[in-house]
Amino acid sequence: MNSIRDKLTLRLLLKTSVLIVIASLILAVTVRSRLISEFDNALEAKAMAIVALTSREGSMIEVDFEGDYMPQFGAEESPEYFQVFLQDGVLIRQSESFELEDELVEDDEEIGGTDTDEEGEEEGVRDLLPVVLDLRSGFRFSTIELPDERRGRMAQVTFVPRFDLEPEEEEIESPEDLIELYPIPASYDPEKVKVIVAVAQGLEPLDRLLTYMYSIIGGVDILLLVGTALVSRATVKKGLASIDVINDQIREIDPGASRERISLESPPAELVTIVNALNELLDRSYEAFSRERRFSNAVAHELRTPVAELKMACETGNKWPEDVECARRLFSDNLDIALHMERIVTNLLELTRCDNRTAAISLEEFLVDNLVRECWRRSEEIAESNKLSLEDNIDPKVKIITDKAKLEIMIQNLIDNAIAYSVTGSVIVFSSLSENGGFELVVENETEGLSESDLDRIFERFWRKDPARSGGHHTGLGLSLVKALAELLEIKVSCRLKERNRFQVRLAFPRASIS
Repeated sequence: MNSIRDKLTLRLLLKTSVLIVIASLILAVTVRSRLISEFDNALEAKAMAIVALTSREGSMIEVDFEGDYMPQFGAEESPEYFQVFLQDGVLIRQSESFELEDELVEDDEEIGGTDTDEEGEEEGVRDLLPVVLDLRSGFRFSTIELPDERRGRMAQVTFVPRFDLEPEEEEIESPEDLIELYPIPASYDPEKVKVIVAVAQGLEPLDRLLTYMYSIIGGVDILLLVGTALVSRATVKKGLASIDVINDQIREIDPGASRERISLESPPAELVTIVNALNELLDRSYEAFSRERRFSNAVAHELRTPVAELKMACETGNKWPEDVECARRLFSDNLDIALHMERIVTNLLELTRCDNRTAAISLEEFLVDNLVRECWRRSEEIAESNKLSLEDNIDPKVKIITDKAKLEIMIQNLIDNAIAYSVTGSVIVFSSLSENGGFELVVENETEGLSESDLDRIFERFWRKDPARSGGHHTGLGLSLVKALAELLEIKVSCRLKERNRFQVRLAFPRASIS
């Protein structure tokens, strides 16, 4: 299942894991570098101790080393090593650990019966530490293989031995107590001769410490990853809990039943816009359902009456088929009913085309006043029967550019609506206003019983303030069609109620000209 919760959890876990691994690597490298530095410092201190024991007496180099003070250089297990070289690489002094190693090698040869080196290597060459004959002062550190084949770390330093002005006189009890002296070759200047001290130690303590450190860091990483997975899932679940609430509320909402809304207590900022959009959608859905219900009821009501009249006329004609005058009168009534039903269907089809934006628009330029007078002539007979008259105040020179056929439908419906609901003996006024290149057509008539609160429903389909006033010839679709066609033609339509119950409809056209 394509779950946002699972995706967020996985991405959060992966990115956190990368950060943890990077941080662990940085920590491991930093600690390892620090431990190696500490290890090198310890080697440096031991090398400096050998340097302090090395001096020059005239043309002799003396290494005053006592094994009792540094037993690690003579230990049988995991020994440490040091060697002192002249600047040309000639060995001057070395630790007892080399002698122990030579004894072990000799014992192994006696037990195994191995022969001596066929190539005739010089004795002890294999036991020399791999020093670099660099006469520059300072320390040099390297990882090497010790004489006993262990991994080790070596520190070497090149220096000029100190000159001992007053050598100490010691009582010689045995040959082992003789201080080893090495004569400086005649080819060297005794005052400038340099000595190299190399100290080496096995890396087992450092390796054990690093292994322990890596184990701790790895264990902590595993715990952090497991904890991150659990925390991430719980955090994402809690963070998306509002979405679950929204889903539950949406499932329980019936848009057509009641005006229900989605409500959250302290919704996250990211969901505020979604909640608002959903509530607006629910409001629009409720209004659409409400309009559809009213529309369906109104259509059923409007069609039920003419259908009932047709049925009654047909039944009457069947009872007295021999009455020619009655049949003629029934046919005339049926024709009126059919025309009324045709108007309903025609208006509904036109409204549907407007709603679906499928109605074709054909723009042309024409005089407004001529169109209004032509529409009035069609309804003049009905207007005169109600003692209504037209007052035409439209500028006869004004031309507009729009769809003439659709504007004709709009004006005809405005005239028919004014005739149907005007006070008997009143005047229907058409006037025009031209300003800043625009044009407004104003229709005004005197009516009864219309209030300000009715203006919100004046363009609603099938709505009529007083159906009895229409005489059954109006369906309540006229102003709705005017509104729909106005939106299609980008004409701004508005209405208002003036003093003395003067109802006014204004059509604002975007393009007009005066010839």
